Amino acid sequence: MIKKIIGTFLLFIISLSFGTNSIQAAKTAGQSANFKEKGIKQLDKTKTNRLFIKEMAIDSVLKKEHSPMISNSADFIKSCVKYNLDCYLLPAIAGVESGFGKHILRQSYNPFGWRGGYQKFANFDEAIQTVSYGLKIKYIACGAKNIKMIGRKYSVSPTWPAKVEYFTKKFSKEEERLNLYSKNLPLEF
Repeated sequence: MIKKIIGTFLLFIISLSFGTNSIQAAKTAGQSANFKEKGIKQLDKTKTNRLFIKEMAIDSVLKKEHSPMISNSADFIKSCVKYNLDCYLLPAIAGVESGFGKHILRQSYNPFGWRGGYQKFANFDEAIQTVSYGLKIKYIACGAKNIKMIGRKYSVSPTWPAKVEYFTKKFSKEEERLNLYSKNLPLEF
């Protein structure tokens, strides 16, 4: 699995070095986020590159956690762009609420504990989009600007914000690792 991530990343870096725009590089890379086809307006090159690395970080952590949401990394990115959310917020909530989707009601596709965990969705993408919209409208638009403030309304547990922050840091560390790795890649032509 790591070889696939590294191979995808190498293709991405090589595509960039030949002057290909990042959207084309994402297409070339295969399973990476194809932002244009996912309905997201074309983004500037720097922002697209950052989102690509974030998607890889989410994918990597979900794989390490043996999450059933492994194929939904691009959906997390799509929702964070659409609703202007921290890209690691939803996957981190899923980590706290359901062990990244491993412990949910059967066929509910609800890794976020949304509506007490009883809300059913058709698939993980629908859950991601619905909960992203809900967070934006019912929490952030109402003044919850950080994880601690969101946690006051989202969960009765006083430890919920710290647990979510733990997982957001886990994703951020993976992003840092991927960025460091990409800067040290010896590319020879």
